[in-house]
Amino acid sequence: MKYFRFILLINFITILSCLTDEIRKTYTVTDANETIIDTLYPIKDKNYTTKIIKLMGETNDSIYISVDKGYKIYFIGNIDTSVNLDYYGKYPVIFEFNPYKATNVNLNIEFTIL
Repeated sequence: MKYFRFILLINFITILSCLTDEIRKTYTVTDANETIIDTLYPIKDKNYTTKIIKLMGETNDSIYISVDKGYKIYFIGNIDTSVNLDYYGKYPVIFEFNPYKATNVNLNIEFTIL
């Protein structure tokens, strides 16, 4: 009986963890002249903990992303990565993608706060 209650509790926690107020934007970039600057706005009175940027694809030269006009994170070549940053949900988050030196880009980009 204790085992059954434990399994039931784990399932309940798992279901609750899936009910997040996630805000997400996705882009497919194939034009090396396309710079993306986007802002994600948190929902008032909701709890957020993480800013996530996922990149998947390839580029022939350097590209960069930045968050909240802060430091730049550079990538080159085949890319399949995720960048997770702390976030406390008090202000809008500004994401930027810049093709920088790349002339050939084929990327899927996902900006998320959760």
